Amino acid sequence: MIRIWFSFDHGPNMISAESEVELTDYLGQLGLLWLLILLRTMGFVFLAPMFSAQGVPVMLRVMLGFLLSNIVYTFYAPTATLKLLDDSLFLSAAVQELTLGMLLGFITGLVFVAFQFAGQFIGYQMGFAVVNVFDPSTQTQASIIGQFLFTTAMLVFVGSGQHLELLRLWLASYELLPPGQWMIEHFDTQTMVSICTSLFEIAMRISLPLIAFLILIDLSLGILARVMPQLNVFFVGIPVKIVLGLLFLALVTTELGSNVRRTRDIFINHCGEMMHELGAEITQDGELEVNRVLRPTQPD
Repeated sequence: MIRIWFSFDHGPNMISAESEVELTDYLGQLGLLWLLILLRTMGFVFLAPMFSAQGVPVMLRVMLGFLLSNIVYTFYAPTATLKLLDDSLFLSAAVQELTLGMLLGFITGLVFVAFQFAGQFIGYQMGFAVVNVFDPSTQTQASIIGQFLFTTAMLVFVGSGQHLELLRLWLASYELLPPGQWMIEHFDTQTMVSICTSLFEIAMRISLPLIAFLILIDLSLGILARVMPQLNVFFVGIPVKIVLGLLFLALVTTELGSNVRRTRDIFINHCGEMMHELGAEITQDGELEVNRVLRPTQPD
């Protein structure tokens, strides 16, 4: 019977494992490790922004998931801490890895949902409450201003290379939460509450300047109606609000890049906090620290 003794160091974090295992068990654990990496990657790819759109072929997403999984496995497996898992523990770990990947993809996708919500708020105030367009990414009707801000934010996000930060977050998850070595029981629902709170707060911050401007226009039209009763404010006010609202929206769009960066950092930090909670047992043992992998939000 062939036996091997392996000991690996995990870079600057000094994550090591020393155990004597049979060669067949060792190769089997490497196969299980690849499956866990694949499940987390598939969950992330299928819900991450840009790739989760209905227009992206499923086969393309599957191929991308396999490609990214193999890249991570190539670099991660030689330095991984292997744990012997029976069938029941592996099934539980597989569900956890898929769930984590889906959570990371969902939370990062909220970066653009915040802009879509802001566009809906603006559209209602501007007079576009019933003007909707078909959203090919979700196969539903969406506000025309919300869809405009969603698409513009996506283009700014990709054009400025910020999508690489999502890949960095996904890679960092393997440092913070090694596959099969964390428990979903540490997940706190309060984290999701804070994420949803941030979503609506960001949407309101983006839309409030334009909403306040449109409210001032309404007040001005009301005063004009009192001064000139013969003026039909209804027919005059709607075109005026639309034209001035679009002009002000164009000014707001010029600052969209900084807003996208701030929103991205907020939700990436939420992901880091969530992974810190899920890896509570690991961080308590001093093996990993979130700040070593995820950088804090940089002020503009």
